[in-house]
Amino acid sequence: MHYIIFGAGEVGIKAWFFLQNDCVKCFVDNYKAGQKMYATMGTIEVEKDIIDFPAMMEIYNEGQTIVVVASGNYSQEMVSQLLEAGGDRYFVFSESDTIKIWPMLPYYRLYRRWEHVSYTKRLFDHNISVYKNVAILGANEFLPYLISAIAFQAGFEHIIGVIDTPEAHEANKLGLPLIDWEEAKRKIDCLVVNSHRADTYYCDELEECEHDFHILRLFEVEQEMPMFFHPELKKYKGIHKGKRCFVLGNGPSLTVEDLEVLHDNNEICIGCNKVYRIYPKTKWRADYLMVTDHRVIEEMRKDNLEDVPGVKFIADQNHRENEFLLDGFEPVHFFEEAYYPRNYPKFSDDITKGVYLGWTVIYDMSLQFAAYMGFDEIYILGVDLSFTKDIGKKEEHFINGYIKEEDRHLYKNVGDDVSLPRIVRAFEKAEKYSRQHGFRIYNATRGGNLEAFERIEFDKLF
Repeated sequence: MHYIIFGAGEVGIKAWFFLQNDCVKCFVDNYKAGQKMYATMGTIEVEKDIIDFPAMMEIYNEGQTIVVVASGNYSQEMVSQLLEAGGDRYFVFSESDTIKIWPMLPYYRLYRRWEHVSYTKRLFDHNISVYKNVAILGANEFLPYLISAIAFQAGFEHIIGVIDTPEAHEANKLGLPLIDWEEAKRKIDCLVVNSHRADTYYCDELEECEHDFHILRLFEVEQEMPMFFHPELKKYKGIHKGKRCFVLGNGPSLTVEDLEVLHDNNEICIGCNKVYRIYPKTKWRADYLMVTDHRVIEEMRKDNLEDVPGVKFIADQNHRENEFLLDGFEPVHFFEEAYYPRNYPKFSDDITKGVYLGWTVIYDMSLQFAAYMGFDEIYILGVDLSFTKDIGKKEEHFINGYIKEEDRHLYKNVGDDVSLPRIVRAFEKAEKYSRQHGFRIYNATRGGNLEAFERIEFDKLF
C-alpha cells in the first residue's frame, strides 16, 4: 500500500513530510511529469518521481494506492478529475491537518499532560494485520487517515466498510461502503472503534453482549499500558467477601450521630475527601479514605494527614512527576475520559488497572473499590445530590468549615464542571453493574435526590 500525492507544489511537499517518505510512492503533475521532487528529511536527501495523471490511474487501478490531493488553489478541480476517472480512494490534504489532527488522536494522561498516540502505533499494538474483515465504528473529518493506517497494515481489501451512523454519512470513507451494524456483526473479525466512549454508538451492547470479533478501542490507551497498572492493589481483591459496608458522602444530611452509630456497631466504612475534619467531634473513623479531585488534593496538602488513620487511596493522574501530592496514600489509576448521556460510564472489574470517572468520588473510587473488595451489601449514606452552582460560596457539607475560607478560590468555577445528569447516569450504571454481578447497593441517605438505588432506612439497619 502507498500514497500518491496529486500535486507537486509546496502543499505537496508538506504532505510528503507529514505522511512520511516511505509511505509515498510518487507525485503527480501533468506539467512536471518526468521530473523529480527533492527534499531533505533529517540528514537524508530523498527524491520521488513525478508522473502524469494517466500513469497515476494505471497504478491506482492496481488497488494498492490512496491518492492524496495536495493543492492550495485547485483541489476541487483535481478531485473532479479523479472522480471522472473513477478514482474514489482519495482524500484532500490541508496544511492545517498537521495541527488539527492531534486533538483527535488517541491519547493518555501522564503527569498532568496529554500524550497523543498515532493511529499507526495503536493498530500495530493490536496486530491489525492478522485480521481479514475489519470494520470501523465512528467517523470524523480525519477518518481517511485512520482508513489509510489500517490499509497500510492490513490491506485495503480487508476493510469491509464503515458502520452506518449519522457522522459516517458525511465523512470521506475513501470509497468504502456504509455497512449496517447487524450485518457487520455477522461478517467482521475486528471492529476498530474510532470514538471516545462519550460518543460511541452501540457502546453498551459491545460491553454486555457476547461477540466473536476483536474490538480495538482506539481511545482506550491507558487501559492497555502496564506503566499505569498498580498490581500491588490486588491484595484488596475479595478481602471483605460476604460482608457489608457503608459508603459515605459528605452531604448535609449526614450527622455526627450517624457516625457514632456506625462506630458503635463496628461497621466497615469508606469515607472520602476531607471527612477527617469531623474527627475531633466523633469516635468514628473511616476504614478507607478516597480522593480524586485535584482541588481537594491541593487543599488536603495543608492538613496533617499523618494522624489520619485507615487505608488511603489517591487518583494517580493528579500526581506531579516523581512526586506524590499526598504521602501515605496508595495510588490508583484514574481513567478520566468524559462521557455524556448517550452512554453509561464503565465500572471497573479490576482496580489494579484503574477506576473510571463518574463525576463524583463516590462512583470514581468508593463504589468501584467496594465491589472489588467483595462486599455483598453496600449502603450509601450522606449522598444528597443537592449541590448548587455555588460550590465554594456556600456550605453544602455536613461539616462546618469543610472548605476553609482561604481555599474557596480553588472551587471558583467548579460548579461549571458539575453535571447532575452525568452523576445520576454513573449511579445508574453502578446499580446495573451490582445486579449483574451478585451484590446490592442501597441508598440509606435521609432525603436527598439520589434515586438510582433502592432506598432503605438507616436506623432499621441496626
